Amino acid sequence: MFALIWQELLLIILAVVVGMLLGCYLRKMFGGSSDTSGVSAAQTGAAAAAQDEDAQAAKAFALAQETQAKLAAEDAKAEQASKPDETMGAEQAGTDEKAADDEGASDATSDASDEASKGAEADAAADAGDKEAASAKASDDTGSEESASGEEDESGPAPSLSEDDLAKEEEQMAAAIAALPKDASLEDKANAAGRRPTTLLDGPRDGTADDLKQIKGVGKVIEGKLNGLGIYHFDQVANLSRKEINWVTTFLSFKGRIDRENWLDQARILADGGETEFSKRATKTKLYD
Repeated sequence: MFALIWQELLLIILAVVVGMLLGCYLRKMFGGSSDTSGVSAAQTGAAAAAQDEDAQAAKAFALAQETQAKLAAEDAKAEQASKPDETMGAEQAGTDEKAADDEGASDATSDASDEASKGAEADAAADAGDKEAASAKASDDTGSEESASGEEDESGPAPSLSEDDLAKEEEQMAAAIAALPKDASLEDKANAAGRRPTTLLDGPRDGTADDLKQIKGVGKVIEGKLNGLGIYHFDQVANLSRKEINWVTTFLSFKGRIDRENWLDQARILADGGETEFSKRATKTKLYD
């Protein structure tokens, strides 16, 4: 700001000096007279004026140089004053960078410690998982099984299913059978769909089988298949579990009939010595035959 002001003053002074010199020159050229004395006096005055102008120009030039020197000194002083700030800024930047490096190293150490801790926890969890898996396998090996739906109690008769639940169960059976090789036997398919009944007999108790045809849905052909499988009595039918039902229906190829024709409820009534509407009609028909 100050440098610009001094430069403008210097230009003004130079312009004044140049103007004065130019004016003197013009007066010398056009200010002459016919009178010799007048000319001499004019020349003497002009010379004096020129000397004065030269002196003033010299002073103006000296003032301009002095002003320029002052401006240079001020610029040097300002530059010198800015150097400590730059030095301090560089030192501060170096300090900040070092602090950042130290902080990064600390974070890396902390991360490594966290990773090691997480790894130890993962190993412990894996060990615990292996122990749980071993316990689960041991439990499976003892013969404790769960049904495909997770709700079946294999120790008792199968619960009745709705049509939707029955359809889902049949889809699961079909998927299990589809996963078998193409040359799988009928028994392999039955084993994939369910479980072989544990109540099958080599023959009827006391040599006399129940008349399974009193169950609605069981005719002579199906009764023969059931007897051939080892089912001769009402209580055997009444106590079938869900997996056993799936095994029987798959092995004998009458999918869904046991549930849809309600064999189990009929068999329970007949096993207790009771009668159903269908068994009454079947008995009368047999008597008339």
